[in-house]
Amino acid sequence: MKILKPDRTKYLLILLTIVLFSCIESKRSLSSELLSKAQIIVEQYPENALLYLDSIQTPESDLDKDDYMQYIVTYTQAKYKAGHDITNDSLIFKAQNYFKNNPQKAGLANYVAGYVYFERKIDDRALESYLKAEYYARKTNDDLLIARSLHSIGNLYFIKQSMDSAIVRYKEANSYYIKTKGAEKNRLLLYQQIGRTYEDMHNLDSALVYFEKGSVLAMQLNDSDYETTFIFLKGMVLWEKEDYKQSEEYLYKALEETKNDEEALKIRLNLARLYIKIGKQDAAQFHIDEIKNGLSKINGNIGLRSVYTSLVDFYTLNADYKEAIYYEKLIGKINQQISEEKGLDKLVIAEERHQRYIVDKESAEARQKLITILGVVFGVALFLVFIAVLLLRNKRLKFEKELETNKLSESKDRLLRHSEESLLFLQSIHQNIIYDWAKVEEEIKELANEFGAEERPILLDKIQQIIDELRNKSNQQLIENARIHLREADVKEQTIKNLNDKQLLIFILICCGYNRNDMSIIMGSDVAIDDDDFAVQLKVLKAKLKRFGVSIEEMKQESPSKEIDS
Repeated sequence: MKILKPDRTKYLLILLTIVLFSCIESKRSLSSELLSKAQIIVEQYPENALLYLDSIQTPESDLDKDDYMQYIVTYTQAKYKAGHDITNDSLIFKAQNYFKNNPQKAGLANYVAGYVYFERKIDDRALESYLKAEYYARKTNDDLLIARSLHSIGNLYFIKQSMDSAIVRYKEANSYYIKTKGAEKNRLLLYQQIGRTYEDMHNLDSALVYFEKGSVLAMQLNDSDYETTFIFLKGMVLWEKEDYKQSEEYLYKALEETKNDEEALKIRLNLARLYIKIGKQDAAQFHIDEIKNGLSKINGNIGLRSVYTSLVDFYTLNADYKEAIYYEKLIGKINQQISEEKGLDKLVIAEERHQRYIVDKESAEARQKLITILGVVFGVALFLVFIAVLLLRNKRLKFEKELETNKLSESKDRLLRHSEESLLFLQSIHQNIIYDWAKVEEEIKELANEFGAEERPILLDKIQQIIDELRNKSNQQLIENARIHLREADVKEQTIKNLNDKQLLIFILICCGYNRNDMSIIMGSDVAIDDDDFAVQLKVLKAKLKRFGVSIEEMKQESPSKEIDS
């Protein structure tokens, strides 16, 4: 057997991990896609939605936590819409709690949880779930879910015989259904419920108004089943209004068109009641027999009570008291069950619990909002303080810089004034050298000749030496002054360094207004220059300074020194 090298084994393991991860991600992506498709069609095609959901083999591992909880909601919703038993679907309560802080998904989760509570006949919990669904739907402006939640709440109150509360919820639901596209089927059911509620309240005219609205909408939607239902309901109300002839026509038309066995029995019940009322016993007997044969098809205690009441009336009218007493007892049992189920006080308590829940939640949200606002305000205040500190610091630094600049400027001004004074002093020295000493030297030479001195007096040489030293030192100071003036004119230091002493001396002497002859005397015989050399030096100097926009003529005009006449 060939043993893989460690490096190859490591790379193989990495490759297998990548492939496995890709497969898991691909499976998770497919599962999420199936869930999304099921969510889209669950309302209209619940059975198809269940097929998509059942294709996800292990939803808890194939989906992330959020999608898995959404899977539970959609699966329970699809089962309910498809007419399957959901009384054991307890996972929906886990999803209901999971989404409590997610308004976008909490509404539907609570609404579907309400289904399960309703099927379990835990009406107070169903009401709380529907109320929460309505609350979250309003948070997210989901008009359809608001309408459905209100519709379901109205149904609970209708069952508990609290008709006023039912009507209020039904009408509010209708206002949301009307502005929601695609909610026409919901409106058909709602018009039926509102009409039945008014009929139970003996407000027969209002009942007929809503049954007529439903009939018109059913014809617009070409929904024959609902058209038949509204014909039956109008016939029922007309019987109560004692319009027996028209009631009979509507009821027989509905009986001919209905495809629903339970609805057919209800129509027969109303025909039996009508015939009992108008004394057609044979016709009533026919429909009573049909009803007794189909009692197992009637769901709900209220429907059964209506049937038993009609049977009691029929048998009493026919003096069959034994049968009448039998059905009277059945009515008593049903009334007891209805009384036990009624539990309106539980719904009131449930509403109170919900109100406390809303108050607590709104308070918590308000506190969180306040904390957020205070945090933002504090952050903004801190930022403003920081900006203010920076501005003050910058202002202080700017002030200090300006102060320092002013000090430097004053120092510079003093230095310049000192330089100018020094320059004026040097000019006076040079003036004495050029004119006074030249005259003195001339007089001494004449005296020496007059007294017959053959050699130049030693004293004169010593004086001449002192004068030369003084001239050299003053020239050095002039050169330094030239550098200062060039720096003030923003000439680069490197350019100043490239100017030799002769050029610097020529520059400052020109600025001071000396003519060519005077400059020759001041510069001394050791640095004396002829006319050609002077012209060359001056041209080079002007060219270098021109690069920086410095004009010797302009600086000559700005110089504080007085021009000395040649």
